[in-house]
Order: sequence, then structure tokens, then C-alpha cells
Amino acid sequence: MPNSRRSFLKNSTLASAAVAFPAFVRGQNLNSKLQVACVGVNGMGFSDLKNVGTHPAVKFVGFCDVDSNRFDKADEAHPGVKHFSDYREMFRTLGDGFDAVTV
Repeated sequence: MPNSRRSFLKNSTLASAAVAFPAFVRGQNLNSKLQVACVGVNGMGFSDLKNVGTHPAVKFVGFCDVDSNRFDKADEAHPGVKHFSDYREMFRTLGDGFDAVTV
């Protein structure tokens, strides 16, 4: 099928409609917080944690670091978050319980 103006307009309209599809129709709760997991919570990881944590719509659900002594500062800033020593374990345990990961 040769490209024509009609097929181009049809395809681009379908693509833009899919992107512009409202979030509430896709089943996302617009009032829910962004669930974030962190891999590495010291040095640059802690800097990322501090910066991301300042946003009111963010909730941390998991901290991962190979050194368990590194969780102290992160716990002071955000108490009650689960700890993991391996990111694969964190991904298995939390499953689809997070929306984003900082590394």
C-alpha cells in the first residue's frame, strides 16, 4: 500500500489519540503518590533520595544497599521504608508495588 496523505493522517490521528488518552481511563489514580524504590542510599544515592523526597507526591517503598550500615541516614529522612541488600530481591518482593527506581 503506497503512502498517501489519507493513510498518514489516519495513522497519526490514531497514534496521537493513544498518547493523549486520559489517565483516568487507563485506570491510574491521579491522586495517588508516586511509589519510588532506591538502589544505593549513600553518597549520590542519598543526594537523589533527598531531592526526590522533597516532592509531596512521592512515597518511598524500598531502600537497597549492599552495606546495611548505610540505611541510617535514609531512615532518619524517611522512616519505615523496607530495606534490601540486593536489588533483585527488592524487585521480587515489591513486585509492581513501585512506579520508579533511583540508582
